[in-house]
Amino acid sequence: MTRRLKIDDLTDLAVPSQPALSPDGDRVVYVLRTLDAGEDRNVDQLWTVPTSGGTPRRLTTGNADTSPAWSPDGSRIAFVRDGQVHLLATDGGEPERVTDLPLGVGAPVWSPDGHRLAFTAPVDPGSAGPLVADRLDYQADGSGMFGAVRSQVHVVDVASGECRQVTDGTEHAGAPAWSPDGGTIAFARAVGEDSDLRFRIAVHLLAVDDPKALPRVFAFADGVARTVSYAVDGESLLVVGWDGDPVGHASLLRPRLTRPEATPSKRRTTPSV
Repeated sequence: MTRRLKIDDLTDLAVPSQPALSPDGDRVVYVLRTLDAGEDRNVDQLWTVPTSGGTPRRLTTGNADTSPAWSPDGSRIAFVRDGQVHLLATDGGEPERVTDLPLGVGAPVWSPDGHRLAFTAPVDPGSAGPLVADRLDYQADGSGMFGAVRSQVHVVDVASGECRQVTDGTEHAGAPAWSPDGGTIAFARAVGEDSDLRFRIAVHLLAVDDPKALPRVFAFADGVARTVSYAVDGESLLVVGWDGDPVGHASLLRPRLTRPEATPSKRRTTPSV
């Protein structure tokens, strides 16, 4: 463009985001945001393009399609449309809705066998009487701690559509990560009755197939874990956060899973991220 940008040019801008690489590495699916000037709203749709280059192809025609995630075999894409998880065959067709939760859902994560999806979703257990704020974190983030609504981890069977809430409690549960064998989910959640004062967010592990299992604190009980994922070998986690007071830059740390009876090592793999 050889002239200055004008306000009317904003309607022509298209902004890509949230790229996801296919399992075979041949394609990328991403969210493309455009502006519908007539309706005065943003439009988010899924597009795909070969990693070798080429002409992008639109996959969806919705207005609010986000958070794409490839199935392990590359045959389907899970994404969020209008607050619910949908499935789309990569060779075309209409998306299929697989959740119907009243307060919407977060980004879906495939289990290694491709049979289930895990995600967080706000849950309102219901409460009567006036709302009382007796902690400092009642407005600590975008959703805050207002009222009784908390984000909890859910798992849905993509074949049957059966959706199960697998966490509960008074603290928000962070984005889930599947273990390579699909038997355990890791996530971050605040710990301690004084977590609003000490600001401690620990890594929790949950045996997802045991209906009686409760999450257990695995690492960072005295630190702050921001994002949690499994290493490919399944013998350790990759955590971005602080293993003590949240001072300075967050680090990429690797607590090992092979010695649960011992204090997990927190070896830094990079100085900081």
